[in-house]
Amino acid sequence: MILTDQIRSERLRRNWSQQDLAARAGLTQSQLSRIEHGADVRLSTLLEVARILDLDIRFVPREMIGSVDHIMARRNHPETSESDLPSRFAGEDDAE
Repeated sequence: MILTDQIRSERLRRNWSQQDLAARAGLTQSQLSRIEHGADVRLSTLLEVARILDLDIRFVPREMIGSVDHIMARRNHPETSESDLPSRFAGEDDAE
């Protein structure tokens, strides 16, 4: 899932309007709309929006994108069973 989709998804999961999130992040609703539609934006702005949504921005190696997307889909659709995950991730804890 691309960053802008994740921002929108998390905002909607919280039942926040664009205006709600924009106000919390010190932005206008139109600025947030442009972010969600993929406009060029400063990294500091993205980091602030991510902080408000309790998200973390990470760089993921391209060969891992499929696995990360699968894990994120599981988060967004809890009915996904652990057996649907790639074996490398099934039952793994975050070791950060």
